[in-house]
Amino acid sequence: MAPSLGRAAERRSDWGFFECETRVEVDELSGCLAKVLVYHFAEVTRGRYVSICKPLEGADRTKFKCPMAKRMSPSEEVLTQYVLERLPAEVQGRSTPFRLMELGAGLGIAGLAAVAAIPNGLDVLLTDGDDKVLKSLKRTIVRNRHLTESPASTTIRAELLVWGREFDPRYRYFFHQIICADVVYSRDTHYSLQETIKRLLAPGGECWLFASKRLGSLEAFVDVCRSTADFEVVEVSTDFRCQNAAMRELRAMRCSPVLVRIVKGSSVQDRSRNLYDDVVALRADNLAAACARDILRHKRASQLRSFLARRSRARALERGAAFEASRGGESATAKCRLELKDIDLERLSVRILSVPGTPVFVAWPSHLPGLSKAERCLVQWLCSRLDSGEFHDKSVLFSGPFRLAPFVLSESSAAAARKVHLLPSAVEDAIAFEKVCDQFRGAVKVKLSVRGKYDIVWSFDFEAARYVKRGGQLFLGRGDCETTVGPALGDWTSIDVIGMVVVCRGKRVRVAAARRKGWASVVEDVPEEEVVIEDDDVAKKEDVMALHKIASAESVISETTATSSEELTPTAAAAAVAKGPSKWDLKTQTPHGGQEWSEISNLVEDFSVTTNGLGPVPEALKAAKEALLTIEHYPPSDFEPAITDLAKFLSPDDWSDTRSRLLLGNGASEMIDMISRLAPKGPWRPGPFATQYQEYRRSAKNAGRIELDRSDVDGGAKLTSIVNPCNPTGDYMHVEEIKEYISKMCDDNSWVVVDESMQPWAGPHWREDSLTSQKEFIQDVQRKRGISIYVIHSWTKIWACPGIRLGSVVCPTAEDASAIKKMQVPWSVNVMALHYLAGCCKADEYMEKTWKLTVEWRA
Repeated sequence: MAPSLGRAAERRSDWGFFECETRVEVDELSGCLAKVLVYHFAEVTRGRYVSICKPLEGADRTKFKCPMAKRMSPSEEVLTQYVLERLPAEVQGRSTPFRLMELGAGLGIAGLAAVAAIPNGLDVLLTDGDDKVLKSLKRTIVRNRHLTESPASTTIRAELLVWGREFDPRYRYFFHQIICADVVYSRDTHYSLQETIKRLLAPGGECWLFASKRLGSLEAFVDVCRSTADFEVVEVSTDFRCQNAAMRELRAMRCSPVLVRIVKGSSVQDRSRNLYDDVVALRADNLAAACARDILRHKRASQLRSFLARRSRARALERGAAFEASRGGESATAKCRLELKDIDLERLSVRILSVPGTPVFVAWPSHLPGLSKAERCLVQWLCSRLDSGEFHDKSVLFSGPFRLAPFVLSESSAAAARKVHLLPSAVEDAIAFEKVCDQFRGAVKVKLSVRGKYDIVWSFDFEAARYVKRGGQLFLGRGDCETTVGPALGDWTSIDVIGMVVVCRGKRVRVAAARRKGWASVVEDVPEEEVVIEDDDVAKKEDVMALHKIASAESVISETTATSSEELTPTAAAAAVAKGPSKWDLKTQTPHGGQEWSEISNLVEDFSVTTNGLGPVPEALKAAKEALLTIEHYPPSDFEPAITDLAKFLSPDDWSDTRSRLLLGNGASEMIDMISRLAPKGPWRPGPFATQYQEYRRSAKNAGRIELDRSDVDGGAKLTSIVNPCNPTGDYMHVEEIKEYISKMCDDNSWVVVDESMQPWAGPHWREDSLTSQKEFIQDVQRKRGISIYVIHSWTKIWACPGIRLGSVVCPTAEDASAIKKMQVPWSVNVMALHYLAGCCKADEYMEKTWKLTVEWRA
């Protein structure tokens, strides 16, 4: 025994059930100052005591700072008293050891008291899910080794056990008795705790659970236990017999714990499928996925090593490059003439590309190709045009093996380009440009792919014309033997050849030509007098002329989806005609089609918004008009009765549960934005389709999330967005495919958004192939892996009502819905929208007509 530093104090335990001797001494195991509590259990243990150590200094002290650690809970003391009174009778007379397990042991007082009371015929296992608590338990067992020394045959040990996770297969259906106290306060662990008890308890075994009533959590756990057929008895008792006088005081203070007695059935268990086997199978799948990730990591590590070597080389060259550039600046006398110099520094060769008379120089590795003749001509021509003003506030892209031209433009104060981007033609060039761009303070940004369009594009290949905006310019550098570059004049307003530079100005829109089965092939937008119409297309001459007018008008169509195609369908082009500039503030807003329809002089149909061709629901529209009479009142904050009608529409057979997990919003955009902000911090990844609705990208960017590639399974994405059916491509995944995608591609403890706005078009049985019907899967994957799945619907599509803004989200649980509801602004859905929604949910005839006509329209 370690020397005592303070005199022992005789008193009762925290709740008065046992005698407790308190003293302060140096712990012989940790060497730190500790408070030692020695519990005596009267005649039950025949003088055998239990010693508990609480550190007063050192790293372990932090475990005992919370109130529950400083003071033992009443449930723990009542459990200990109950075990001392009932367990000896259970063990007496047995020929084999009685196996006892304590879940969530904490200090382990109940299990230790059982060992003190029963010196022979008992095997005790103390478990906890916290590594630090487990370490303390093992020290406590060593401190109380006198309880298991000879002649006693009882054993006690401590092991780590996380409920619902893998455990030693030897313990399956192994224990005769399980005891626990205060383990049901978190509803999230109820299912895993019930599964753990079911898999560890032997047939006919019992579990004694003591807990206080905490806002219904105990009742919820009892309901979970009663939902399985493995337990024969699940009874709750508040009037259990306890001989200790302290029990009366607890009941007088109204803090008496409740006993939950669980008895497992004595029938033979079905061992063909159990929790452990499920975990092993899951681990095998995870191992296969881990092997695939290891291969990918090895490949990336090789690339990273190569990259770091090149970067170190570039840093070593930077000092020599600056020195050589300063020498060249002092001797520069020529007018706009390129100089190429080779130097050797520390056995590494580098080229200094510079323009005499300007501060621009670039240190370029000599193992890569240097300046071409075509770029020299482009740079000379560029220098002569810097003061012309044609680059002012323009977006410029350099596509190809450029070395110097982008930096000449970015460093010119007279040019004042809005942004300068560089699209290298090789990965080696992109790596080399890392240090070069840093030298110019990030004025030039390197792009590995291009999504948008640019006012001006510089290139050596006419394929770069796809990056030019309508009305933009393309500057091409020609090779030594080239005489013509580019297509016919019909694609551009003018094409000029100036020495070795081809200047294409005024890019035109290309539209689809009328053919027998629609507008399938592409024709060029040429002047009206040059439009050629075949004899069999005379009837469509008027349409082609209208397309010519559309192409010459000012465009108001803005991309809402990422697509590399430049061709516009005639109907999409028709939606683009507007008089006057667009009303979108492109610096602060993301454009969306269908906005300027009221200003289009020859509007026939608006195909920029995918809504039902039948138009608004007539009876719902009538209800919305009647709701105008109530606008002097606020809309109901709970959105009733519209939200209940929508829950019945989504899940007719289980609408009550759906209602508890359902939220309404001012369009799906509000729900998308809220989820993007509330999801766990980390990267965002689009779904499996190459093209999808871009509101998710905008919201993720505004939330400060980094975008990962859609095939990146190792980037740690915390938010994944899946649009299914995909808007606008129409790609579709069946519900089992989506479940498999989520299981394999999504990381643990992440959020997944599945947009099913187009799902109701699938037909009368659309609910069967919807994630809203997969409640068990959604809650199971959240419980086991922490993946939260949110199903979003934009009701403006199927019910043709984008003007009133209606959207909803089905959350994994009612608690998740409440958490998002707290962050939502009140009255986000107006009374007209609520009345319209209620009318739509009951419009069965409208839906049947939609499903019938959709098939005919697609044919």
